Amino acid sequence: MRVEFGIELTSATEREQLICFVQSAIISTVLSRSGRQQQDGPVLAQWVVEQVTPERLSPLMSGTLVLEHPGSAHAPWQVIYQFCHDDTAYRWMLADRHGRHGIVTVDDDHGGGRAQFQTVDLAQTLFGIASTGTPTPELPSPLPEFSFGKLCPEAGKVVELLV
Repeated sequence: MRVEFGIELTSATEREQLICFVQSAIISTVLSRSGRQQQDGPVLAQWVVEQVTPERLSPLMSGTLVLEHPGSAHAPWQVIYQFCHDDTAYRWMLADRHGRHGIVTVDDDHGGGRAQFQTVDLAQTLFGIASTGTPTPELPSPLPEFSFGKLCPEAGKVVELLV
C-alpha cells in the first residue's frame, strides 16, 4: 500500500516548524555520531540557528510525503519525504523499514528497496572533519557556511540524517 501527499509549506509557522526539525536532525546526527555532546553542543546549536535558515532550506518547502506498507502483519510503515534540488529528485528516509535513515537520490532508492549505499559522514560533509577518531577531531573555527547541497548526495551514497 502506498499513499502520497503533495505538500507546500506556505505559512511562516509551517516553515519554522520544518526549520526546527531539520536543525534538530543535523545536531542530533553530528552529536550522536561523534561523542561531541559536552564540548561542542552549544557551538553546533548556535551554528544551526545562524546557518540553517528558511532561505537555505527552500528545496524542502514543497515535496511529497510518501507512506508505504508492504501489507504483511506487524511490518513497519516506511515514511519518506521526496523533494527536488538542482533538478535531481531525492528521498529523505525518515522511517525506513530496512533501518536506513538519510537522504538518497530517488533513482538510487528504487522505491524503498534494499539498495546498498555508501554512507556519507555528516560532520565530514558539513565541516570537513571525520566524526570518529581518537581524540575526537576539533571543529574548525570558524565553522563553514551551511549549503543545502551538502545534504544531497551523489548517486550511490546516503547522507545519514537521523530523526
